[in-house]
Amino acid sequence: MFSIRFFCLLMLGVTALCMPAQAAPLHVNSTTQIYELNSVVEHLEDKSGQLTINEIRDTESSLQWLISRKSNPNFGFSQSAYWFRITLINQNHAAARLSLVINNPLLDQVTLYKYSSDKLLEAVETGDRKAFSQRPHEHLSFVFPVTVAANEPLTLYIRVSSEGSVQVPLSLYDYDYYHHYIEEQKLIIQGLYFGVLIFMMVFNLFVYFRTKAASHLFFVLYVLSAGLLLAGLNGLGYKYLWQPFTHFQQHHIAIFTALSGIFLSAFIYRFLGLQKKKGSITGRLLLIVIGAFILLLLLSTLIAYHDSVRAALLLLLVPLIIGLYSGLKKWNRDGSANTYFTLAWAQFLIFLLAVLLAKFGIIPRTFLSDDILAWTTLLQVVLFSMALGERMNGERKKRIQAQKQIIRMQGLHKKELELQVKERTAELKLANEQLEVLATTDALTGLYNRRHFLNQAQQLINISIRHQHPIAMVMLDIDHFKEVNDSHGHAAGDHVLRELSKALAMTSRQTDIIGRVGGEEFAILLIDATPSMAGMLAERLRGAVEALTIAFEGTPIPLTISAGICTKTISQKNVPVLDMMRCADSGLYQAKEEGRNRVISKPLPETQQG
Repeated sequence: MFSIRFFCLLMLGVTALCMPAQAAPLHVNSTTQIYELNSVVEHLEDKSGQLTINEIRDTESSLQWLISRKSNPNFGFSQSAYWFRITLINQNHAAARLSLVINNPLLDQVTLYKYSSDKLLEAVETGDRKAFSQRPHEHLSFVFPVTVAANEPLTLYIRVSSEGSVQVPLSLYDYDYYHHYIEEQKLIIQGLYFGVLIFMMVFNLFVYFRTKAASHLFFVLYVLSAGLLLAGLNGLGYKYLWQPFTHFQQHHIAIFTALSGIFLSAFIYRFLGLQKKKGSITGRLLLIVIGAFILLLLLSTLIAYHDSVRAALLLLLVPLIIGLYSGLKKWNRDGSANTYFTLAWAQFLIFLLAVLLAKFGIIPRTFLSDDILAWTTLLQVVLFSMALGERMNGERKKRIQAQKQIIRMQGLHKKELELQVKERTAELKLANEQLEVLATTDALTGLYNRRHFLNQAQQLINISIRHQHPIAMVMLDIDHFKEVNDSHGHAAGDHVLRELSKALAMTSRQTDIIGRVGGEEFAILLIDATPSMAGMLAERLRGAVEALTIAFEGTPIPLTISAGICTKTISQKNVPVLDMMRCADSGLYQAKEEGRNRVISKPLPETQQG
């Protein structure tokens, strides 16, 4: 018996819960500025989309009205029309002025009916399929002025239909409070928001013109596309940018979403340097996504709005996932640039999923999915700018390090070059000295050759004349030298010449100069030598040669010389060296004629002066 009663009570309770409940009326007054609508708004789904206000009114009691427990009803993408009902009662003695706001500027058709008792006071039809100038109030969203007479109930019926996501965030404000505070506050916030976006865009555009880095250009184009998309989502675009183009308003979401996807994918492609990695799977996938976005952009005005928007939003997830995956994969690389890049993708992907779930009606439209898309996009743009800045700063540091390395290498190279120059200079100096030796000395004996002896002797003669010092010239050659060559060979002759040269160098004074002026003929210029001193020096040379013991291959070779001396007086001026050599030669010939191995001295004739 008890179980039967319990079952009956349970069924009555379930039946009561299933029966439609009627929302209580909303009482308005002169002190409230913002009204809570969670439990006073009812909604009805018209799946056919054909019900009229009269049919609604006539069958009102039999219709399945449901209380909207939330002020932001969200039905996702739906072909149905939705009706909303709210009853207002004015407790004041004077009429109350209110503003009913639907904060979703993308609804295609919105119609408001105002009934007092059974009388239709006004019907207002609007929506983004109509010209912006036809709205009851030229606001970004849909704002309806509502006047509630004193002590008279006012029932509002709102019909909404849209090809896009049917989200109907209803708000009710005091008229003056909304227009003097809420509206101005929103405009200020939006001005600051888009000001930051424009700053980021202009700054990176300046960087692009300076660096010619394609990643900055694609970032600028992405910010521009995303900014236009957000301007369309909050109504700024329709009001200020494309107000005359009603048809464009129906497709701008899909168009700007596709453009954002194109430039965002291109930005990822360039930021990750995939253009340098031929055969990269990630790079190929991004190029395919870019192609898909371009195709969707071309078809966006030809296919249904809700299909193009769904496709664009779902396709947008691909570059987002690629960006996040690439960032996580390179988390420990590229320093702060990759950290900012990864954080930008992580936060954007999380909140975009929330927006998508709200668009498809899976989660309710709350503040999270209402305005978060704009703010998460702004945060993404800021983080991307920081990533680009860090990338540019890192590249600048690398360039500085490279320049320092180049400077260091140049310094080392300069030192090495200086060392090489010093080495080459020393080698060149040595080579020049060697060349000078070769040019001034006789290769066989090491004595001055004829040309250099003549030059040096002339200079010394001129100096002696200028300082009035005595000077003498000795000409000598080897006696019977031809017999040495004929008897012992030319090698023996060369050996004799070398040994004679050594004897002459050892016997002469350091101030004297000696030269080989012929085959076996030698000349010696005696500095500060009087005629008697010149004779003594020449005789000493002759004796030293005669005393030499020269042997070649074990065979002794006797050696004597004949010499002629030419002396000049102090009074003789401008004496050519050749004149003194001819004078000494005449003494040499006389010594040979008188039997060789002797010295003959002669004065320089006065007639031989220059």
